[in-house]
Formats: sequence, C-alpha cells, structure tokens
Amino acid sequence: KDVTSTTYKDHDVVMKLDDGYSIVEVKDPDDLITEGTLMQNCLKEEYWPKRIESGESRILSLRDSHDKPHASIEVNEMGIVKQCYGKQNDPPIGKYQDLIADFFIKADMVDSIQNLPTAKNNPKYLAAMAKSKNTAIREFVATSPYSSVDTLLQLAKDQNEWVRCAVGANENTPPDILAMLAIDEHVGVRSEVVTNKKIPLDLLKLMAEEDSY
Repeated sequence: KDVTSTTYKDHDVVMKLDDGYSIVEVKDPDDLITEGTLMQNCLKEEYWPKRIESGESRILSLRDSHDKPHASIEVNEMGIVKQCYGKQNDPPIGKYQDLIADFFIKADMVDSIQNLPTAKNNPKYLAAMAKSKNTAIREFVATSPYSSVDTLLQLAKDQNEWVRCAVGANENTPPDILAMLAIDEHVGVRSEVVTNKKIPLDLLKLMAEEDSY
C-alpha cells in the first residue's frame, strides 16, 4: 500500500461523541498503515496486524467528521488502556482529551486508564477516574496535585470517608472545600483538614475553638 494514503478502507464506529467526533476501531492492515502514517506513529510497522489478529491489542482512533484521526489508543486483551497519544506520540491536546475522557467514562473504561503515564498528571483523565466505582482509584485522584477544583469538590462529597480524608489532606484543596470537610461527620476527615499545611488560619482557629477534631 502507498504509505502516503490518507483514506481508510473501513469505518468501524465504536462510539459517537460530541461535535461529530467518534471512536473508530482500526482492524484492517492497510488502515493501520494509514493511521500510523497520518499520526506519525508506529502503527504503520509490520508487526501490528499480527497483534490485532491475535487479540493481543485493539487499536481505537479518535476521528473527526472528516475521518481525520486526532488520537490513537491501544487497548490490550484485558481491556486495559496501554497507550493514548496524539500526533507524533505527543499527548492529545485539551479538546481531544475531553472527548477521550468522555469516551472512557461512557465505555466504562475509567479503571483501565490509571496506568497511563499521561493519566497521572492530566486533569481530564483524573476527572474521568474520579467517577470510578473503585474506591482506591478515587482515593488516588483525591490525593493528586493535578486534580481540578471541580474534581476535588466532587470527591469531597464522596460516600467513602477515606476518599474524603484524601481530599482533606490534599494541599491543593481550596479553603472553601476544606471548610466543608471541617464539619464532616467523620473525625478522621476533620483530622486530615486540621493537619493540612494549607489550612487557613481562621479555619484552624475555629476548629480548635469547637474542638471538632
């Protein structure tokens, strides 16, 4: 096949997303070459068709309404996301991160992205992981310095006290969220707030006066 081709043979849509974007599974060997060529990544290498055929890997592609790829995603046989990159193996840009995170949530794949190197410092992916049913994953997100304020607020209302404890201990948690956790029903949560190095002095004094921890 001409490696300069920019046309895909198949269009196996896995999920339609907002604004005309979709997640497409890439199976055809020629389409793998097209994906690798357009994205300037290793998918054009000859070993990929065997990995796809054996079930060792699935390749998903974020495409726009013109069938142009913007991210390539590798998922292994266990359903774990192994790679998720934009062009030239750079992280996807913000807009595409939002779309990919939305896909992970809707496809119930949030637990599978925790090992992605880019997930641990990416607010978009952390926000997706915050919706996990796995308490340990939500607790990890609650401790992250990269979690957004909205994510921290969501986790501050989590039903699990250990998740709320992690938010209370996070030095990036804003004062208003710390104030909310300062009156939490569990003393462990309140204790994490009072020992947080970034707790406002007035809140610390108030907690001390009320002996709330």
